[in-house]
Amino acid sequence: MEKNVVGKSKIVLVSVLVIFAVLAALLPMNAAAEEVQTLVTPYDELWKGDITVTAGVPVRWYVNVPEGTEPRGCGATVKIPGLGFGTDTHNKEEGHIVLKEGNNFIYEFTPEMEEDILFTCWMGSGCHKNYIHVKAAEDQGSEGNPSGASEENGAKKIVTAYSDLWTGVISAKVGEPVRWYVSVPEGTEPRGCGATVKIPDLGFGTDTYNKEEGHIVLKEGENFIYEFTPEMTGDILFTCWMGSGCHSNYFHITENGTYSVPAPADPSDITASWNGENAVIGFTTPIAPEGSKIKGYKVIAADDEGNRKKATGDSSPVIIEGLDSSKNYTITVTTLGTSGKSEGGSAVLSAVTQSIPENKPDDDSKADSSPAKEVQIIVTDFADLWTGNITVKQGVSVRWYVNVVNGADAKGCAATIKIPGLGFGTDTHNKNEGHIVLKEGENFIYEFTPETSGDILFTCWMGSGCHYNYIHVTSDGIADPSAATGGKVNSRPDSRSDSSTAVKNNSANPKTGNTDYSILLIIAIVALILISRKKAK
Repeated sequence: MEKNVVGKSKIVLVSVLVIFAVLAALLPMNAAAEEVQTLVTPYDELWKGDITVTAGVPVRWYVNVPEGTEPRGCGATVKIPGLGFGTDTHNKEEGHIVLKEGNNFIYEFTPEMEEDILFTCWMGSGCHKNYIHVKAAEDQGSEGNPSGASEENGAKKIVTAYSDLWTGVISAKVGEPVRWYVSVPEGTEPRGCGATVKIPDLGFGTDTYNKEEGHIVLKEGENFIYEFTPEMTGDILFTCWMGSGCHSNYFHITENGTYSVPAPADPSDITASWNGENAVIGFTTPIAPEGSKIKGYKVIAADDEGNRKKATGDSSPVIIEGLDSSKNYTITVTTLGTSGKSEGGSAVLSAVTQSIPENKPDDDSKADSSPAKEVQIIVTDFADLWTGNITVKQGVSVRWYVNVVNGADAKGCAATIKIPGLGFGTDTHNKNEGHIVLKEGENFIYEFTPETSGDILFTCWMGSGCHYNYIHVTSDGIADPSAATGGKVNSRPDSRSDSSTAVKNNSANPKTGNTDYSILLIIAIVALILISRKKAK
């Protein structure tokens, strides 16, 4: 009896202890709940605003999408790799929040120490990203609004006039927080890529031609662009959505917040010449002013009707593709520097007055006539372009064509040509540099005079790692049958080789319909059955 009472007492005691343990666990949670930081970030501040919380105090984070706003694209999704909610990868399958109109609950957590917590869109930090800044309690502003706290903590508001965005001087002091705005005057309607801003050097977008990644689209009024604290002196690149090959400028960070380095000088000795339908623009590069760096050169070709084409390059020469050789062009070359752009030097590219012959001389009289007798007109069939032996004579001008016959399948990189051996393009995988795209008919490729004997490399736009061959230069112009020819690196066997391989494999495979092994197996089974019956008798 006593044992039963003791047993029951133990059960009651344990039950009471469990109840107290549960209450003890719940009470701190309720107490903490009273101190939760409810953080509401406006949708238009999500990727560029300053979001700050206090270490040690639980946070309940929301993103507010205003009524009538329809969030779209990857910028309307949130994951927090810095808290383990998703990873910093391009992965649409893993967990993330898809925003919609209204107050969107994102995450609840307690930041334990001062740090910057990364959050991104579903595509990772290579696209949209920002940080939740965790500050110690004494560093937190009196207001819970992160933007208000930033302003109260002394962020400098810098307003750039829209007219000065791409040509003006913009500077800030190192270590001083900055809130940057661009002001578009009333009645002005910003248009085109020049009305967009991204900041590759701060990780807001990349210096590429990419309309899908994050950028600001300007509208009438004061446009908030970005808030940041420059940690070191230097030049911060910002561009339109098309990258620095189009509109670009710099935010100059200095010790005292002022900047007075002059713009670079224009290129000198500008020359312009035709290479088929492409213009080759040469020039002497200037020296960068002290405190500035030259980042490249922009070349614009304008015809008499005002139509323009442009190209950029890191050095001389720069090639502008697809011009009309029957027109005159004014060529302008501008130096692009971190301290600004030069005014632009110019040259004239005159129209071709004499037509280029489209065929080889077809008789001795044409071959002996002047000046054709001084030019080797080489026409290579497209079928032989990457594997044929192409030979020219040293010291005699060459005009090279590639003939694509009617109905030929000139597609892919094999239907493109650049000549790294002559400086027309480089031996790299680069579709953006100059190259010829072949089409049906006789395609003019290049005109040059080989001064020395040897092999001149030409490739497709992907470089010698793909299609390549050589123009062989000899003293007499006679082809050497043993001369090296190119082809396609790591090319597959052609369809005939594949077929023959398949046939050989089928012959050795008992599942392909050949019955050699099947017949032997049937004979063996029948023999075993007969032997078994004989033994049974």
